[in-house]
Amino acid sequence: AHLHHHHRSNNRLLQTNEQPKNSRMTTSAAVRPRLLYIAAFAWLSVTGGRFLAPFLEHQANFSDAGLVGSVLACQTTVSSLLGSVGGSWADARQVLYPNKGRAQVMFAGVAIGSAAFLSHGAGMLFHTIPLFRTTQWHFVLRIAWACSCSLVMPVLDGMTLAHLEKTPGMNPADYGKERLYGAIAWAIVNLIMGPILDTFGFVALYPIAMMVTVAFFICIGLYVNGQDEEEEEEALSHELVSQQNEIAFTLIQRQEHDESTCKDHSMMEGSIPIP
Repeated sequence: AHLHHHHRSNNRLLQTNEQPKNSRMTTSAAVRPRLLYIAAFAWLSVTGGRFLAPFLEHQANFSDAGLVGSVLACQTTVSSLLGSVGGSWADARQVLYPNKGRAQVMFAGVAIGSAAFLSHGAGMLFHTIPLFRTTQWHFVLRIAWACSCSLVMPVLDGMTLAHLEKTPGMNPADYGKERLYGAIAWAIVNLIMGPILDTFGFVALYPIAMMVTVAFFICIGLYVNGQDEEEEEEALSHELVSQQNEIAFTLIQRQEHDESTCKDHSMMEGSIPIP
């Protein structure tokens, strides 16, 4: 009976130790990096996607195709060179603010990039300021947008790899699966924007950019809250397991003490001589 009880107690300990893992897997499935990839690629499609070249021709008066190509080449070069800088800054922030550091950097990148893109329309609002209609103004805005991209995509890739490494049942090899949702979002958004631009013109990109920016901010908030809830549940699960282990250990000790006491009584009764 003692061995049977001890075996059942060990099984109970093993079952309770599995609870945090299952809880973390369920929570992680609710909010995953794919949500951020959907928002990020939708944002990129609007503010710097395949319609950027004709957008610059209509809104920035870049009539020279060579000028458009030079601007696109410069922004690609800048974003590539600053990618490691943005990633390093995000890693440093993550150490100071766990679960929030990288998200803060990405939030800043989206805000800067959206502000730069929307500023292309400043010439339509402020007709009396010639600066807003110059080539230099629009060129600087594209460089600012390129700098913001270095705070978005490299940071998102780092967040994804960190998430896959710490989540049970997942590994960094699943990175492509998460990013695939971004590629799908890119295709869908571009398909939708084509008819919209044909109907309303390139000025329609401004309100669309504001909408996808707000949606991106909401997705970042949901992801951060999901990570916080996951850590809280994990801590509670470990605390519960610790309490259950202590209770099980106490019961085992009490059972052993009772069996030892019964054994001592039996030996004493057996040693009493029969008259």
